Amino acid sequence: MKTKNLFPLFLMIFVMLFSFKSFSQFEQKFTFQASGGLVKPLGDIGDEFSSGLSLDAGAQYNYNRSLAFVGLFKFVTLYPQEENQSYELKSIGISVCPKYRFFVEKKINPFIFGGLGLSLTKYCDLDIITNEWIDSKFPPSIGYTFGAGVDVSITDHLALFLQSGYNSIKLKDDEYNVVFNNLYFQVGINISFLKSKSL
Repeated sequence: MKTKNLFPLFLMIFVMLFSFKSFSQFEQKFTFQASGGLVKPLGDIGDEFSSGLSLDAGAQYNYNRSLAFVGLFKFVTLYPQEENQSYELKSIGISVCPKYRFFVEKKINPFIFGGLGLSLTKYCDLDIITNEWIDSKFPPSIGYTFGAGVDVSITDHLALFLQSGYNSIKLKDDEYNVVFNNLYFQVGINISFLKSKSL
């Protein structure tokens, strides 16, 4: 095949990937989202725990096609540095984050987000004598998060996304006074509904 005959094909691919009009993903007023991924603890917590898993689920209110407000339920669990150790750190929480999308007319749409959260965290240790888990619970803790990602629209109501961010929670009780800092990397899905004529 001659090179000049490939030009229309390359042009069509380019248009689809970078100039494709939005599937009206964010003409929908509400979005349900769920995501999961890996967590890398930092600082003092990182010296004791190697890595972990995170799961998020929540709802997104699309104020306009660029700005949204996201409320999430979050779960994180961390695992020890040494494989023969039996302790974990678990955290559940809620967060509220404004989210800003840059290229609302495109199929591939980068975004940034940031906000505050409230978490309940506990340290779980396995008693080797009784073989029972002993939980040490921290008081409710306020933290913050921020990050960036990209949405990829599939249909009017469905999109996939990748995101990475930084999260920080201060853990303090009678015995501990540490800051739980971590990086997280997630892949997720958006399901949007209730189309609005105002968006």
